[in-house]
Amino acid sequence: MTPFFIDRAAAGRQLAGLLQAYAGRPDVVVLGLPRGGVPVAREVARALGAPMDLLIAADGLELIRLQALYRGKRPPVPVEGRTAIVVDDGIATGNSMRNALKTLRGARPEWIVVAVPVAPPEAQFRIGTAADEFACLECSPDFDLVGQCYRDFTSPTDDEVRRALD
Repeated sequence: MTPFFIDRAAAGRQLAGLLQAYAGRPDVVVLGLPRGGVPVAREVARALGAPMDLLIAADGLELIRLQALYRGKRPPVPVEGRTAIVVDDGIATGNSMRNALKTLRGARPEWIVVAVPVAPPEAQFRIGTAADEFACLECSPDFDLVGQCYRDFTSPTDDEVRRALD
Protein backbone atom coordinates (compact mmCIF):
# COMPACT_ATOMS: atom_id res chain seq x y z
CA MET A 1 0.00 0.00 0.00
CA THR A 2 1.32 3.45 -0.92
CA PRO A 3 1.36 5.87 2.04
CA PHE A 4 -1.33 8.55 1.91
CA PHE A 5 0.51 11.03 4.14
CA ILE A 6 4.08 12.29 4.52
CA ASP A 7 3.75 12.54 8.30
CA ARG A 8 1.22 13.26 11.03
CA ALA A 9 1.46 17.04 10.66
CA ALA A 10 0.66 16.84 6.94
CA ALA A 11 -2.25 14.52 7.71
CA GLY A 12 -3.56 17.04 10.24
CA ARG A 13 -3.46 19.88 7.73
CA GLN A 14 -5.42 17.77 5.25
CA LEU A 15 -7.87 16.59 7.90
CA ALA A 16 -8.58 20.19 8.88
CA GLY A 17 -10.07 20.66 5.41
CA LEU A 18 -12.87 18.24 6.30
CA LEU A 19 -13.62 20.21 9.44
CA GLN A 20 -13.88 23.76 8.11
CA ALA A 21 -17.49 24.04 9.28
CA TYR A 22 -16.03 24.25 12.79
CA ALA A 23 -13.47 26.97 12.01
CA GLY A 24 -13.62 30.09 14.15
CA ARG A 25 -16.36 28.79 16.42
CA PRO A 26 -15.84 29.69 20.09
CA ASP A 27 -17.53 26.48 21.28
CA VAL A 28 -15.00 24.14 19.62
CA VAL A 29 -12.10 22.39 21.33
CA VAL A 30 -9.72 19.94 19.64
CA LEU A 31 -8.57 16.96 21.71
CA GLY A 32 -5.61 14.85 20.64
CA LEU A 33 -5.03 11.29 21.78
CA PRO A 34 -1.46 10.93 23.07
CA ARG A 35 0.92 10.40 21.57
CA GLY A 36 0.33 9.86 17.86
CA GLY A 37 -2.82 11.93 17.66
CA VAL A 38 -1.20 15.04 19.12
CA PRO A 39 0.70 16.28 16.02
CA VAL A 40 -2.43 15.69 13.92
CA ALA A 41 -4.62 17.52 16.46
CA ARG A 42 -2.18 20.44 16.69
CA GLU A 43 -2.55 21.11 12.96
CA VAL A 44 -6.34 20.74 13.10
CA ALA A 45 -6.54 23.16 16.04
CA ARG A 46 -4.34 25.71 14.26
CA ALA A 47 -6.40 25.55 11.09
CA LEU A 48 -9.70 25.88 12.95
CA GLY A 49 -8.48 28.55 15.37
CA ALA A 50 -9.54 26.35 18.29
CA PRO A 51 -7.87 25.54 21.60
CA MET A 52 -6.20 22.16 21.84
CA ASP A 53 -5.83 19.75 24.71
CA LEU A 54 -5.21 16.08 25.31
CA LEU A 55 -7.77 13.37 25.85
CA ILE A 56 -6.08 10.83 28.07
CA ALA A 57 -7.98 7.56 28.38
CA ALA A 58 -6.45 6.09 31.53
CA ASP A 59 -7.54 5.48 35.09
CA GLY A 60 -6.22 6.11 38.56
CA LEU A 61 -2.48 6.53 38.99
CA GLU A 62 -1.77 6.17 35.26
CA LEU A 63 -4.12 9.07 34.50
CA ILE A 64 -2.42 11.22 37.15
CA ARG A 65 1.03 10.25 35.83
CA LEU A 66 0.19 11.05 32.20
CA GLN A 67 -1.51 14.34 33.07
CA ALA A 68 1.54 15.41 35.08
CA LEU A 69 3.90 14.26 32.33
CA TYR A 70 2.14 16.03 29.47
CA ARG A 71 0.12 18.84 31.00
CA GLY A 72 2.16 19.71 34.08
CA LYS A 73 0.27 22.34 36.10
CA ARG A 74 -1.68 23.56 33.08
CA PRO A 75 -5.43 23.02 33.68
CA PRO A 76 -7.44 21.06 31.12
CA VAL A 77 -9.45 22.96 28.53
CA PRO A 78 -13.13 22.80 29.58
CA VAL A 79 -15.31 20.67 27.30
CA GLU A 80 -18.68 20.78 29.04
CA GLY A 81 -21.33 22.12 26.66
CA ARG A 82 -18.79 22.45 23.83
CA THR A 83 -18.12 20.69 20.55
CA ALA A 84 -15.19 18.34 21.09
CA ILE A 85 -13.25 17.21 18.02
CA VAL A 86 -11.33 14.09 19.03
CA VAL A 87 -8.30 13.49 16.82
CA ASP A 88 -5.98 10.52 16.45
CA ASP A 89 -3.51 9.56 13.73
CA GLY A 90 -5.83 6.76 12.62
CA ILE A 91 -8.13 4.01 13.81
CA ALA A 92 -7.25 0.34 13.56
CA THR A 93 -9.60 -1.62 15.83
CA GLY A 94 -11.39 1.36 17.35
CA ASN A 95 -10.78 0.16 20.93
CA SER A 96 -8.59 3.07 22.06
CA MET A 97 -10.94 5.60 20.48
CA ARG A 98 -14.00 4.05 22.14
CA ASN A 99 -12.22 4.11 25.51
CA ALA A 100 -11.29 7.75 25.01
CA LEU A 101 -14.86 8.64 24.06
CA LYS A 102 -16.21 6.97 27.22
CA THR A 103 -13.86 9.16 29.24
CA LEU A 104 -14.92 12.24 27.30
CA ARG A 105 -18.68 11.64 27.74
CA GLY A 106 -18.19 12.07 31.47
CA ALA A 107 -17.08 15.67 30.82
CA ARG A 108 -20.46 16.35 29.15
CA PRO A 109 -19.60 17.89 25.79
CA GLU A 110 -22.53 19.03 23.64
CA TRP A 111 -21.30 17.30 20.47
CA ILE A 112 -18.45 14.85 19.75
CA VAL A 113 -16.71 14.60 16.40
CA VAL A 114 -14.20 11.81 15.79
CA ALA A 115 -11.69 13.01 13.19
CA VAL A 116 -8.93 10.79 11.81
CA PRO A 117 -6.85 10.80 8.65
CA VAL A 118 -7.22 7.07 8.03
CA ALA A 119 -9.34 4.13 9.15
CA PRO A 120 -10.81 0.90 7.79
CA PRO A 121 -14.22 1.22 6.11
CA GLU A 122 -15.98 -0.28 9.15
CA ALA A 123 -14.45 2.20 11.63
CA GLN A 124 -17.53 4.39 11.88
CA PHE A 125 -19.62 1.31 12.69
CA ARG A 126 -17.06 0.26 15.35
CA ILE A 127 -17.26 3.69 16.99
CA GLY A 128 -21.04 3.55 16.86
CA THR A 129 -23.03 6.00 18.93
CA ALA A 130 -20.00 6.93 21.08
CA ALA A 131 -19.56 9.87 18.68
CA ASP A 132 -22.09 12.19 17.09
CA GLU A 133 -20.10 12.64 13.89
CA PHE A 134 -17.27 10.82 12.11
CA ALA A 135 -14.77 12.48 9.74
CA CYS A 136 -12.10 10.45 7.91
CA LEU A 137 -9.96 11.32 4.91
CA GLU A 138 -9.14 7.78 3.77
CA CYS A 139 -11.32 4.77 4.53
CA SER A 140 -9.48 2.28 2.37
CA PRO A 141 -10.53 -1.37 1.98
CA ASP A 142 -6.78 -2.13 1.71
CA PHE A 143 -6.22 -0.72 5.21
CA ASP A 144 -4.27 -2.94 7.56
CA LEU A 145 -2.16 -0.81 9.91
CA VAL A 146 -2.21 2.91 10.66
CA GLY A 147 1.56 3.12 10.21
CA GLN A 148 1.44 1.88 6.62
CA CYS A 149 -0.47 5.02 5.66
CA TYR A 150 2.40 7.35 6.63
CA ARG A 151 5.81 7.77 5.00
CA ASP A 152 7.18 8.92 8.39
CA PHE A 153 5.44 7.25 11.34
CA THR A 154 8.03 8.09 13.99
CA SER A 155 6.34 8.23 17.38
CA PRO A 156 6.25 11.71 18.94
CA THR A 157 8.40 12.12 22.03
CA ASP A 158 7.01 13.20 25.39
CA ASP A 159 8.69 16.59 24.85
CA GLU A 160 6.96 17.00 21.49
CA VAL A 161 3.60 16.23 23.09
CA ARG A 162 4.23 18.84 25.82
CA ARG A 163 5.33 21.47 23.27
CA ALA A 164 2.20 20.86 21.20
CA LEU A 165 0.14 22.14 24.13
CA ASP A 166 2.00 25.47 24.29
